[in-house]
Amino acid sequence: METYYRITAYNKKHDFTAILDCCDMFEQMWEFSALLVEKGFEILEVGRPAKFGEGNTPLTDKYPKKFVIRATQDGKPDYKYVNDNGDTKKAICVDFKYYIPQK
Repeated sequence: METYYRITAYNKKHDFTAILDCCDMFEQMWEFSALLVEKGFEILEVGRPAKFGEGNTPLTDKYPKKFVIRATQDGKPDYKYVNDNGDTKKAICVDFKYYIPQK
């Protein structure tokens, strides 16, 4: 799992949000983001494992060189506060799947 990225993106035209992961598909995170922007998405959150808490959406290395759609929902994502090892942190939630962006 050399390069693992997670992006939350919103498609305004179709009014839906998705959490997408990819493993060993792009050298740089901006390449993954650029592909999604080209397809009509607005990038809401980006990160690599060192930059986000997994929440209830663990990493996967079962699908190298492929996109994994972790969650989708109509409309924009929800932000909720969750307990993360005794700390309350703001998480991004899409259809009951969440993770904690760390800026």
